[in-house]
Amino acid sequence: AADKGLYINHTGTAWDDIAVNLTSNSITTGRTLSIYGGSALTTGAAAWIETNSSDTGEHYGLNILQNHVSATGAIPLKVTNDANGMTAVFQGGEGKSGRVGIYADEGDDDDDKWRLVASTGAQFSLQSYQPGLWTQSFLVDQANTKFYIFENLDLSSGDYDVSGSATSTGSFGRGYFASKLGIGTTTPAGDLHVYKA
Repeated sequence: AADKGLYINHTGTAWDDIAVNLTSNSITTGRTLSIYGGSALTTGAAAWIETNSSDTGEHYGLNILQNHVSATGAIPLKVTNDANGMTAVFQGGEGKSGRVGIYADEGDDDDDKWRLVASTGAQFSLQSYQPGLWTQSFLVDQANTKFYIFENLDLSSGDYDVSGSATSTGSFGRGYFASKLGIGTTTPAGDLHVYKA
């Protein structure tokens, strides 16, 4: 119902059916497409992309592809913010977690897939799809000031410090703990409590 400067109703269904095709094979330092939102922008958006498909398979609102293997300096997506604020936000819907995936090797194997998840309740986790389902590798629980590691922690090489204090240092094997230490128990009865079931 709103005014439209340009309206295109695309009815194609095949992969190579394209509503708008911009090609500039000879371009070097120019731009194929420039969108300028102007200086009066408040709650609007310079570009708005929206999909409403109910298909549960992987599909994209925006797909950016740099497909020349030799262009090692190419950056398919660059975002710059001159203000001292957020440069990018990945947001879940109401009551939903925010998720960002990072895939290796085109994401064609379970071992290739990782994702970062910001959950409701002030939790943040790194997850892997290696076992065939999303599994947490570590979890930060800010609400309860806890940090969980779900993998074996390998400190087999290098100079590592283990400390509960910002002022305590030392190689691995030394540690400072401000309160009681429990091994095998989350409720130590003394300064050092070792429990084995």
